[in-house]
Amino acid sequence: SHWQFNEKVDYLRVLGALDESDPVHPSVIMANYLGSRTNCLTPSRLYAVCCRNECEDLMGHLERRLAASAATPEQILALVTELPSDTVNASRTLSEGLVYRLRSIADRHGGQVPLHGRLFAQWMHHVYPRECPYPHEGGANPQTPDEWLREAGEAGKDMTEEDIRKLLGDCAGNETGGAPCRPRASGGLRTKAPASELPWTDGEVLLAKGPARSGDGLEGPTSRVLMAKTVILLVLFVIMTLHKSGAVGGRRNKKRMARNLDFADFDDFEDLKKPLKRMQQWQRWLVLLGLLAVCIVLEAIGVLDRFSFACFLFVGLLLNVALPLAMQRGPFRGPKPLKYCE
Repeated sequence: SHWQFNEKVDYLRVLGALDESDPVHPSVIMANYLGSRTNCLTPSRLYAVCCRNECEDLMGHLERRLAASAATPEQILALVTELPSDTVNASRTLSEGLVYRLRSIADRHGGQVPLHGRLFAQWMHHVYPRECPYPHEGGANPQTPDEWLREAGEAGKDMTEEDIRKLLGDCAGNETGGAPCRPRASGGLRTKAPASELPWTDGEVLLAKGPARSGDGLEGPTSRVLMAKTVILLVLFVIMTLHKSGAVGGRRNKKRMARNLDFADFDDFEDLKKPLKRMQQWQRWLVLLGLLAVCIVLEAIGVLDRFSFACFLFVGLLLNVALPLAMQRGPFRGPKPLKYCE
């Protein structure tokens, strides 16, 4: 069989599948273990086939019925008590402890329970312990057994018979039946615990935190950042408008070019080139200002990919600034114009 269920305790800890709230009898969190990377088939380097996360179906039902990122405890309780799973029946009554914890989550967030937060995921683990995984506060980085063994320096990936006997105690020698086996008094692993013993911590992590709501609108830091972005965007818009209308640089350069055309010595066109160079420089700066304006707009609406934008900005600077300078001063500079008037 592909699954031997012989992962070492240290590796279960790395996976986040080990509940050590009781250090004498640590437990395997089955929902975390079933959804871990070690139980996935890897027929190709391009993809892996893993166990279905049944908690996603439960969350999907809540999201469709609530149609919001947060809801009141009463709305959630009305749906969850009628939501069955493979191991939980519908029309059940939740314990007072679960109701109290859900209301305490709402109290921390102004009367609403965020559906995509760590505390609600932890609450779902208590309500559906075999379907929803337990969300650890610090997080766990899933690894394949080989990756963990390379980092830990272990020689093999299977638990030895001695390790198994230490965990099982008297159960290791009860292969042919007989008297019931007795697990080891300390250090043995359990695969489940009563609901009252499931761990609970108060650390909260939100998947996406929107702007805080208050009676006066946005709070101080958020409003100041938004105000600064708006002011910068308006300044850039004014500069681009003035330049387009010729109030900044453009009209003055045009008048200077006309004057030079009337009085310049046609044996030397250097005086005519200076306004053109200034106009080209203005055009480059205008491109950069426009790019900055687009960046601010995308950042304000929250759709800016900063890494991709940095790459495009670097390429844009290279093409609009570095490359023209290299063409003017480098070996690719064109020949000097000939004089036709003697």
